[in-house]
Amino acid sequence: MTATSRGDESGMALLTTIMVMLLMSGLMVAFFAAVMADQRANGIDRDQTQAYAAAQAGLEKLSSDLATTFETDFNPTAVQINALTTHPPVIPGFSFIAPGGVAGSGYGITFVTDANGNPAPMSNTGTPITSGAYQGFTGIITQYTITTTARSTGNAEVRLRRVLETVAVPVFQFGVFGNTDLSFFAGPDFDFGGRIQTNGNLYLAEGDGNTLTLEDKTMAALDVIRTQLSNGYLTSTNYTGTVNMEKTPGVYRALARNEGSLVGGPGTAVNEMPSMNPGWTSLSIGTYAGNIENGKTGAKVLNLP
Repeated sequence: MTATSRGDESGMALLTTIMVMLLMSGLMVAFFAAVMADQRANGIDRDQTQAYAAAQAGLEKLSSDLATTFETDFNPTAVQINALTTHPPVIPGFSFIAPGGVAGSGYGITFVTDANGNPAPMSNTGTPITSGAYQGFTGIITQYTITTTARSTGNAEVRLRRVLETVAVPVFQFGVFGNTDLSFFAGPDFDFGGRIQTNGNLYLAEGDGNTLTLEDKTMAALDVIRTQLSNGYLTSTNYTGTVNMEKTPGVYRALARNEGSLVGGPGTAVNEMPSMNPGWTSLSIGTYAGNIENGKTGAKVLNLP
């Protein structure tokens, strides 16, 4: 091999080495760039997740504070409501400021105001309640919008909003309301046309040969009892009359003495025995279309001011 050949081969080897080194350097640069981008993305995602949690914490605290206020005053003033927004939760690394970091608070409650600047209801004449324990009533509904914006030191920002409604239900909408047990056990025929609510048991009976007719929705938070009076006196003696319950407007069906929600008095078994066809749940929800309910089939305790 000549000297010229050896020189040519050395030059090619050097060139090949340089090209390999350049390729390796490019791969290393790309690898480090990918790692850095991934770390940056993970950091942004972590910051955003933490900001969401901080905003959620603020939303829950403000909701809780508002609920606590209504437990002591069902008609708070604007001053009372606005005072709640001055105590946001303290979360290290986060602040509650207006979106974009502009001047203003990111922790607030807004509402429509009346002539005095206090929260105003959506309608002064009332709004029909379409769901929940007060379904069918007309309520005075006031709406509150809660907004929290949490911003991290890394400038991640999350804004959350929740709309709450408070409902005042005028008590005169009940035909009769009882916080404890209620009893119907008239001797002669008796029609009752108002809505009935008891937070206890409801005892239904009627004198022999006569009819008790309940013409509106009837709710008992505990149980509907047909086998005895509240003092334990059995309805099989002198109280075998008819108890008519409304199925649909103007259409009634007699609720038999063995068709209460319990097989006997308080503490006895639920009336869903195989011999019962239909059982209480089927009667309450199906046959009577929810016009008579107990705690098992939808009635709830109503706490009125």
